[in-house]
Amino acid sequence: MKYADEILIEYLEGTLDRKDAGDVEKWLNGSAEGRDRLAQLGTLLQSMKDSFEYAPPEQVDWEFKSGLEAEIKNQQNANSQSWLRIAAAVALLIAGFALGKLLPAGNEGAAQLATLQGQIDQLQQLVMMGTLQDHSASERLQVVSLIEDSDFSPSDELISTLVNTMNGDDSPNVRYAAVQALGKFLNLENVRMEMVRALEYQKDPLIQIAMINLLVQAEEKSAIAPIKKIIEEENTSEEVKKQAKIAMDILI
Repeated sequence: MKYADEILIEYLEGTLDRKDAGDVEKWLNGSAEGRDRLAQLGTLLQSMKDSFEYAPPEQVDWEFKSGLEAEIKNQQNANSQSWLRIAAAVALLIAGFALGKLLPAGNEGAAQLATLQGQIDQLQQLVMMGTLQDHSASERLQVVSLIEDSDFSPSDELISTLVNTMNGDDSPNVRYAAVQALGKFLNLENVRMEMVRALEYQKDPLIQIAMINLLVQAEEKSAIAPIKKIIEEENTSEEVKKQAKIAMDILI
């Protein structure tokens, strides 16, 4: 058994209930890897808290500084999810200008920067997953757009959350955006397979067309069967059928 980082962060913040905290402690007692990861997260979160004391340089955009200050003010009454959003804002600030000043020069500094950047990416992804699960449609849409524009390697958990968003989000706009974001990761087999499976029951014409085009782009032969089914269904819109027939010609 292995606990996800978001659970360990809640454990560090003291927001888990007694039973869950006890289960985590039992796991930590028997897992050296778990204790190491807990220590890493603790160090990262502490560095995030300490970084509130740094004054952003003048070249940092004023709107960003104002937004960061607003997040810091909200920290007093924040729950763990709010704290993660604050931590992510600070992580972006650190990544933007502070790390280059705080880390040593040369290979040692480059290695430390790469390690810390990886941890920052993990924390950002945790924040993104939390936002996709329990925030407003506009916030969810914004996060999906950020994922699409990102340059990090997505975790399995983030991919799973995006797939769930694509398949079940209440907003068709968010579902469509999730398809586009997943399209960025078509080099991953599990993403292609999830998209093929989702095509079996997607009914929104815009989303169907987007998924078909992406699967053609990926030259995914396993998409032939669900695309053929779409063509044969009486309720499929003519525009979708047209795109599906073009896709079939390409993939066969």
